[in-house]
Amino acid sequence: MSTLRYPPAGEFVPADIVSQNLNRLDLDFSGSLNARRAHLRELALSIADACEDVDELLEVLVGFGTGVPFTPQTIGENMSFLRVGFAQLSLLERTELCRMLCAMPSLSLKTSDFFPPDEPIALIARNTIAYLQNNFADRAFHAFTQVMPRARAQYHDTYQSVCEAVASGNCEACILPIEHAQDGKLISFYRLIDRYDLKIVCSCALAQNNGPESRFALLKKNISFARPTQTHLRYFELSITQNGDETIGALLTAAQLYGLCLRRIDAIPLEYADEGFAFHIMLSFEKDIQLLPFLLYLTLELPQYNAVGIFAHIAE
Repeated sequence: MSTLRYPPAGEFVPADIVSQNLNRLDLDFSGSLNARRAHLRELALSIADACEDVDELLEVLVGFGTGVPFTPQTIGENMSFLRVGFAQLSLLERTELCRMLCAMPSLSLKTSDFFPPDEPIALIARNTIAYLQNNFADRAFHAFTQVMPRARAQYHDTYQSVCEAVASGNCEACILPIEHAQDGKLISFYRLIDRYDLKIVCSCALAQNNGPESRFALLKKNISFARPTQTHLRYFELSITQNGDETIGALLTAAQLYGLCLRRIDAIPLEYADEGFAFHIMLSFEKDIQLLPFLLYLTLELPQYNAVGIFAHIAE
């Protein structure tokens, strides 16, 4: 370890002594980081060796295929061997470990591994989009044919029946308004999305006579990984219940370390409680390699989070 220089008591510290001491501290810190990074890689290799394939790793992480209820307690039991040292690591070390695990060739992790598989779509429902007909919704339908070129419309009388059509499997997708330039996020529609467990797969903005824009969403039963050819930028929107500022701060720091960019964060009052909020966080990214380790981090750090959607924003 480097020895720092100290001036006699009461004397001013010359600039060269400060500079030399800082350089020595930098060297010590760099050496410590390299050593800890090497230990983290050993830990990542051990975890990868303990799991023969992706399915086994996911079973350890979130209890997939175990038949036990999906609760924080059972999650902790299923990944006990991983949490033994994980909780003792710093935020930087936890994010680095997740990055290393995602880079392990033996695991071959993909973003789709962290979400339920697509359910079969009935032939009669395929390419059918449900929505409540009006001028804006018709324009949104036309815009979304860019990602569903064979789409056909199915009109409904209420927004509840629009969502029900997708949840019941009678339609492949639906259209809902989710944001207005003046009113902001449309909370009532996000509550419908949450109630029917729908996922945003694409969004578009519509303007009226060069006035305020309204944002519409195309939603399905499952997360979509389709990438429109006209844009490289995609968005990941998630929600978490109020869990302290430290949790949100750590989550946003991890997202930044992986190269994701915070676009907005909203606090929405909980529908089922007199107090408390659900925080909706929207992040942007360009490559799956940025999102993948963040999904693993979320699975370990905040398994109760809800994925609202992974989607691109397209022009009308």
